[in-house]
Amino acid sequence: MIRRPHASEAGQCSALLYLSGPPVFDYFFASAEPDVCRYLSMFFNKPDTAFSREYIWVEENDGAIRGVLLALPGSDKTRLERNMGAHGRELVRMAGFFRSMRMLLHGRLGKYLAVIDADEYYIGNLAVRAEHRGMGVGPALLRKAEELAGEQGYRKLSLLVEVNNRHARHVYDAFGFSTVRELMLPQRYNRYGLIGFYKVVKALS
Repeated sequence: MIRRPHASEAGQCSALLYLSGPPVFDYFFASAEPDVCRYLSMFFNKPDTAFSREYIWVEENDGAIRGVLLALPGSDKTRLERNMGAHGRELVRMAGFFRSMRMLLHGRLGKYLAVIDADEYYIGNLAVRAEHRGMGVGPALLRKAEELAGEQGYRKLSLLVEVNNRHARHVYDAFGFSTVRELMLPQRYNRYGLIGFYKVVKALS
């Protein structure tokens, strides 16, 4: 079953979101798990932000959340990311002043990833627990993203996948996504495990 998450499921959803890209989250939040998950949990229940539960869906089986999808209109992506700044004081209280300043500096990475177009429905994060992979959870969540896109009048799905994430690239290729752009990052990011990304797109009928 695919459904909206409950407010009480912030911890489970945040842990799954983190699984979708640990190096990226570690860099942007200048922290590591579990601190990143605490910050994501805070945004989870903040409406109109990039990690708000209003843009999240979960796949559940026998009471267990097995996978998570975060998807939103490409036209809203930049606005929702900026809206996170409204909760800066709370983030500073959680992370401390100096770490918060590092987060601001690390946010510069975003300029290299600003390639999502307004006419695309954007999959920001998709993750499946390791013990549940190969059970159709990922494809089910991708089909949900297609459904959401169609309901809102979008004819393209897009996402960014790390160039060294071969498993994810295989899944997206099998689902009909095509690479439209390669985004290689400056070498200064490589020491953080950030090499580059492919932008992949699927045209919807």
